Amino acid sequence: MLVNIIVSRNRISGEIRTGIRLRLENPPPSVDYRVINEPVGLSPSSNDFYITRDTTTKWFLKALIEPIYSLKLRGITHAFFLNLYIPRTPWVQEMDQPIFNLFEKYLGKSRRSSLYELALKTFRYLFNRDNVIMITWTQWSREGLEEEGFNDVRVVPPPMRTSLRRIDDEVTVGFIGVEYKRKGGDIAEDVMSKLPRRIRKVYVAGAKEG
Repeated sequence: MLVNIIVSRNRISGEIRTGIRLRLENPPPSVDYRVINEPVGLSPSSNDFYITRDTTTKWFLKALIEPIYSLKLRGITHAFFLNLYIPRTPWVQEMDQPIFNLFEKYLGKSRRSSLYELALKTFRYLFNRDNVIMITWTQWSREGLEEEGFNDVRVVPPPMRTSLRRIDDEVTVGFIGVEYKRKGGDIAEDVMSKLPRRIRKVYVAGAKEG
């Protein structure tokens, strides 16, 4: 079965975002992906989560181009994160977080803000359709999306191929999270401080806020 998969890029290197890459590398049985680059491709800085001149320009172009581009899509389509395509065929919409989390953590906008209310109405209109299934990565995210009024939300974590690698005889516990608080850096620090000294700890995270 051939499935269109619309890929977007990260804000650092411009490479395909990790969640999308994992889907591409681990397709479901009998599924082949046809990769479609998002039609609005600007510099990596335009893929940021914050409101800047570059991101404002990109969303303006998305509002003009993506609804029209939707008319070209045929067959099952798998799209990611927030976009303005109008699903007209069988559609899988993948989200990594509820919309309120994006607004509160990155944009500094509360759930009472007019911008959040406008976004919620827009994405409910786009994603609450009979031909759309929404998937997300965690139960927490599912509950948040359902609280926001989205229908038929299913938890499908990103596929990961794990393997054991023996480097030496030490037991190592690691944590990687760019944003200290949102990624649970405080919890990881607390847990690591309580582990026995014989366990090696590797902690990669951004600076503490405040």
